[in-house]
Amino acid sequence: MKQIWYYGAFTLVVYFVFVMSQIPATQVYALLKSNSQLPVSLYQISGSIWEGQSTVADIGVNRLEEFRWKLHPWALIQGRLQARIQFSKGTGKMTAVSGRTFGGKIFLHDVDGQLPLNDIESFISKSPMGLIGDLDIKLENLTLSDHLIDTVEGILKIDGAGLGPPINTTIGNFKMVIDTTDEGIRGVLSDTGGPLQTEGLLLIQPDGSYKLTAEITLRDTSRSDLQNALRLIGTPNPDGKVAIVQSGKLDLEKMW
Repeated sequence: MKQIWYYGAFTLVVYFVFVMSQIPATQVYALLKSNSQLPVSLYQISGSIWEGQSTVADIGVNRLEEFRWKLHPWALIQGRLQARIQFSKGTGKMTAVSGRTFGGKIFLHDVDGQLPLNDIESFISKSPMGLIGDLDIKLENLTLSDHLIDTVEGILKIDGAGLGPPINTTIGNFKMVIDTTDEGIRGVLSDTGGPLQTEGLLLIQPDGSYKLTAEITLRDTSRSDLQNALRLIGTPNPDGKVAIVQSGKLDLEKMW
């Protein structure tokens, strides 16, 4: 009986893949857009619903370029709609396996890419400091349900971090190891060399509320440019450390 069910499901998936590969993506998108409120708006679509691309994709308040997708039909047997996606944003690029379970949970696996810090800062902060540099993202998984964060596992690295005009200086390289704990999502921050010694902790709650606490120390006290930059962030204590405390909330409904 199990073998009959297996071969029956396999046949249906193969047939589904064949049918989907013949349908232009423009027709399917127009049908979905007219009958539901899709969280994404696509422009200049080409290819099929099975494998295609869009010159521009608006997801919430985020605009992506060169958005491409390739569906994974075998995931349907396990109750998931899943695809490999890739896109560009400014000078950055990203690839990931993205999907949604039939129960409504959203997930990202194997996230790999790089994005400019100024794009990210303008999205998460109402008072951006004018950061420069690139954020290298490698996430094993990220899952959300009902606009709440369930899990995040991975590593973030910042290369060439610094402050733009009027300071115009680089401050080093950093990394954050992220995992899921009973307290919520936890990110441990440290530097990987450079003129600033940094350590900190980021805590993100399921609803997107976050708090970052960190301490920064100047390794090279002859760097007057960095001394001035640190004074913009906070007042050094007697040990020369500058404390950073920043909190806010990610708008998960706009993101997804």
